[in-house]
Amino acid sequence: MAYSEWGMNTPIEMEIDYWKGISISKWEDRVSRIIKLLDIKYAYPEECVVDIGPGPWGGIFNKINAKDMWFIEPLIGHYHARNIWIPPYNKHINLIMNLAEDVVIRDKFDVVIAVNSIDHGRSTPKALDNIYYMLKDKGIFKLHLHCRTKDQLNVAHHQAFDPEDVIEKCEELFSKVKLKASDIDPLGNAKYRTVYGECIK
Repeated sequence: MAYSEWGMNTPIEMEIDYWKGISISKWEDRVSRIIKLLDIKYAYPEECVVDIGPGPWGGIFNKINAKDMWFIEPLIGHYHARNIWIPPYNKHINLIMNLAEDVVIRDKFDVVIAVNSIDHGRSTPKALDNIYYMLKDKGIFKLHLHCRTKDQLNVAHHQAFDPEDVIEKCEELFSKVKLKASDIDPLGNAKYRTVYGECIK
């Protein structure tokens, strides 16, 4: 589908427009529901935790703390340029400005969190491979992922896949997979098929 059909010139413009249309309070409420749905702890006192694709408003670290906190977010520069980059107050967060599928990090993180983010890139299977390699042994991967059909694709989401594809890929990689598939998003903010839960390396 051509960008012009969506009134957007690039996927970046579509993403910026999405964030401008959501209030910070609404996003913080959604983060609280994500924490409950994925059974994310509020404190990881000894762990290194990364949030993939948090968006401009601090992602999961607005609500939780960890000894070592990281973002993987390729659009930070664009958020800065639009004056909508608002990281969590008084927290030091390390930044990686890249797509998850392009990050080359091995055995670093105790917890990887990816909420509706890895499907924005070129290859969700490659992103899952990289997440596996990013994790330390016995590390935990928390996932919430919309699985779009071909007629649900747009400028920022151009990969169509089934929930079963995601679960099968994770079962190839991880020692324990506790993922669920739903016909609609259990968070209640979208009608896409959704995979959510956790995997353990």
